[in-house]
Parts: sequence; structure tokens; C-alpha cells
Amino acid sequence: MPTKKIQNKAGRSIMRNIAGEEANQAFKNSCRIFLKSLYTFIKQYGEVNEWEEDSFTVFINSTNGIFRMRMRQIRKEYESSLTQKKIKQEIKWITLINTLKNAFKQQKESKVKSVIYNLSLYC
Repeated sequence: MPTKKIQNKAGRSIMRNIAGEEANQAFKNSCRIFLKSLYTFIKQYGEVNEWEEDSFTVFINSTNGIFRMRMRQIRKEYESSLTQKKIKQEIKWITLINTLKNAFKQQKESKVKSVIYNLSLYC
């Protein structure tokens, strides 16, 4: 997308807004991919609380990697106009994934279901 540095304030603001919209799309697409992958894993391995730790780690790393790669691309495309290191959607994603990891480690089924439900609301 943008290759040269934008100097004026209005131009940077427009570019930040475009980056925010792309980040929203990336977040929604990642939520959809997360849920599709989750349903596939549930068919293969059973309910989430029955998964082995290795299976859960593979699942989280694959779905998390998709979102993180897209956010790196967005940050690189709009680096001249983005002043923050982390975009709002990225913070939201990291929070949800970390909550899911902690709930799985603590074997709290209700918390796992809550995080999955919250992710489904964003799609």
C-alpha cells in the first residue's frame, strides 16, 4: 500500500483509520478461522477439555500465527502513520488467546467456553 512517508497530520490520520479498518477485518477473519479450526479439532479430538496439551498448543499456535502475521503486515504497510506498537484489535486478540490458554491450563471448562463464546460474538 503506502510506500512513502506522509508528512501532514491529516494524511497520517487517514492512514491510521485505514490501518484500523484493516485490523478490524483481520480480527474478524481470524475469529472465523479460529472457530472453523476449533470445530475441526473438536471433531478429531473431542471436547476442548479432553485435549492433550500438545494438541492444544498446536491449535493455539496455528490460529494465533495467522492473526499475528496479518498484524505484522498491517504494521509494516502503515509504519509511517502508526504511532502505537500494538493496535486495539491486537490487544483484544492477545487477551482472549491468553485467557483461553490459562483456562485450559487450569482445567476451567466454563472459562474456556466463555472465551470461545466471546470470540464467536466478534465474527
